[in-house]
Amino acid sequence: MKRSHILFMRQSGNFLSRFQTTIIFFGDVIKKFSIRN
Repeated sequence: MKRSHILFMRQSGNFLSRFQTTIIFFGDVIKKFSIRN
């Protein structure tokens, strides 16, 4: 039970970091688009 919980936490952490990277990337794209306009 404990091991699967740790595995789940690791997977969710990986997902959160990927989600954060995507948000930063989209924020960068939106900034460039706003500067262009």
